[in-house]
Amino acid sequence: MPGLVGPELETARRNLAHQVTGRRIFCVVAMLGTLPAMLLGSWLTGSDWGAIVGVGVCGAFAAAAGIVLTLTHCPRCRNQMFMASTGWTNPWASQCAHCGLSLSTRPEETAHQDATGLKAPDNNKMQQSRHG
Repeated sequence: MPGLVGPELETARRNLAHQVTGRRIFCVVAMLGTLPAMLLGSWLTGSDWGAIVGVGVCGAFAAAAGIVLTLTHCPRCRNQMFMASTGWTNPWASQCAHCGLSLSTRPEETAHQDATGLKAPDNNKMQQSRHG
């Protein structure tokens, strides 16, 4: 099934950027919540088991958020957005690991990608290779 192109792609990209941002925030909050959950669980129960349960609950939420974030699909190529074909995963990347679709809202980058279907060239790298 081919991916989206044109205005539909831009709308899907914006929606995906908002979803990914929300998922990343949830993942970070769940990870940062482990210490307060541990202290609260220990204080409420008066034992170490409360702390263990608090950390376990926050850890489960963080793991679930990380898995959902990793399994996000690209609207252009329909592959997993953050998982490269080598198996390497980077859920904090700003573009698709397969087609290079950016999550940023820079219109010039998105316009180049829409027109060519390829990643925008990095002019800084090109200039550096010419001069040194």
